[in-house]
Amino acid sequence: AGYPCGIIAHEDRLYILQQGTPYSIHVFNLLSQHLFKWNHSDNMGDMFLGKALAVINNDELVVVDRTNKRFVVYSLTGELLRSVSCDEIRNSKISLCHASGDSIIVTIPSASHELFKFNLATETIEWRSNAVKRPSTVMMLNKEYVLVTEGEYSNQVKFFILNQMTGKVKLDVL
Repeated sequence: AGYPCGIIAHEDRLYILQQGTPYSIHVFNLLSQHLFKWNHSDNMGDMFLGKALAVINNDELVVVDRTNKRFVVYSLTGELLRSVSCDEIRNSKISLCHASGDSIIVTIPSASHELFKFNLATETIEWRSNAVKRPSTVMMLNKEYVLVTEGEYSNQVKFFILNQMTGKVKLDVL
């Protein structure tokens, strides 16, 4: 048994990534009833150091595999669909959210301070932004904009609103 290390709500379900060997994904309904689970592993070996989850295209769950520097994509019922390599992934905290289509926006607040939009279908970075110096978390506001926080564990947290298509800052707020 392990502890929950990632969670996302989608429609009437909660998807919880649980630390362990192997990591597992547990699915609950909104009444806290456990519906099913699957192990977060594939023919390339167990996944480790997962933290971030995102639902894309309304029917796929993306999990970050930091150890193997990739995104792993499942159906919402646990079928492994594909693994997508991404050399930018570091062995540190990662935050991600669905942008549009097969694209996700990723923050890596480690020493590299990465903020980029990544297309899972083409396995390419669509844009990088250095407008946020120390990106921490990211979440979609609506179809056009994302909210990115800068800083962590301090009273100096700033908020940025970026256009999700271009990565350009629309507004920054203390």
